[in-house]
Amino acid sequence: MHRVCINRQMQTISIIYSIKNMKIAYCIPQISHPGGIERVIIHKANYLAEKLNYDVCIITVDNKDSLPYYSLSAKIKHIDLNINYCDTLSLPLHKRFIIRKVLQQKHKKSLKNFLLNNKFDIVISTFQQEASFLYKIKDGSKKLLECHFCKGYKSIIAKYYNYSILTKIAYRYKSWYDEYFIPNHYDKMIVLTEEDFKNWEHNTSNLVCIPNPLSFTTNQTAKLDNKTVIAVGRYDAQKGFDRLLYIWRTVIDKCPEWHLNLYGQGEDEKLLLEIIKKLSLSKYVTLHPPYNNIKEKFLESSIAVMPSRFEGFGLVLTEAMECGLPCVAFAFPCGAKDIIKNKSDGFYIENNNNEEFAKKLILLMTNSKLRKNFGKQAKINVQRFSDEIIMNKWNNLFIEILK
Repeated sequence: MHRVCINRQMQTISIIYSIKNMKIAYCIPQISHPGGIERVIIHKANYLAEKLNYDVCIITVDNKDSLPYYSLSAKIKHIDLNINYCDTLSLPLHKRFIIRKVLQQKHKKSLKNFLLNNKFDIVISTFQQEASFLYKIKDGSKKLLECHFCKGYKSIIAKYYNYSILTKIAYRYKSWYDEYFIPNHYDKMIVLTEEDFKNWEHNTSNLVCIPNPLSFTTNQTAKLDNKTVIAVGRYDAQKGFDRLLYIWRTVIDKCPEWHLNLYGQGEDEKLLLEIIKKLSLSKYVTLHPPYNNIKEKFLESSIAVMPSRFEGFGLVLTEAMECGLPCVAFAFPCGAKDIIKNKSDGFYIENNNNEEFAKKLILLMTNSKLRKNFGKQAKINVQRFSDEIIMNKWNNLFIEILK
């Protein structure tokens, strides 16, 4: 099988040229909520529009009248197709299935009309609702599939989320269908990590591996003297904050002067508060709402943790490292092992090994010299995800598929 893996080349390469008047469209459910996919897509779109002068459009389906959560360049066109899949989430499974089939037909018709009328060179699916039919739209554009989750993530959702048996079965079926019947219809499928590349390559012939770029840069570096640990993400089963709280109970028995700050929102907020009360952690943990300029909070912290059960990449890790924070994360599928250089700028821990996670966290908390050495190295190592490197790879891919 022919293998293409663009992220092996780590040295900085300046972008030599771009294609004049290239038109690119991204398909994403919405851009009004804080989230890693939204942050990455807007960041890349801004770069393509501002730095390369490409004509970029973001096509959403669930945005309604909301403004983008992250700053969007005035050069970028944003269109919402007003499909509103999100309105079906509270319905029983059988009703949701029927209504979403109807909405999908409306979505396909609206997207087809828009693409035929606007004539893009490249249209990119973020592997959401449009992934099952975008490649069937014959508008003359090249179609890319950009996967922001690890292979098999819907099966993991079925395992860990508190869904009904029927919903869990539906998730497993959707996981199987998406993974075996969709990717090879696209001109290229892009995954974010080497680990995930290996998971897909046996049944996918058009793979490319390009990591996410740094979502921000800063000349500042955290001093790492504050006795605070930070974690960022949605309050749901994926992010694993429930297991982090049990780890933290062990940690503060050794380091009671330290504090854990969680930034996010989500359906598990009540559960997390219940665990905090149950474990008598109220003095040692604070739940905060999402913070738009999260860089400020990283710079005030001394260690970043990521206890996720699965990811597509682990954007929070690269953001923390850009601020000079050492990181501790589970070796979840997929991302931590691609981002953290183990025992150099942080630690990745065997998934579900809470005891070892606590041990390594305590080591960094009690050893200021090690913590600062790791933080210094993190700031250096994370530059391999800079815009100059990652967006050059995207630009080269666009040029390659349009030849």
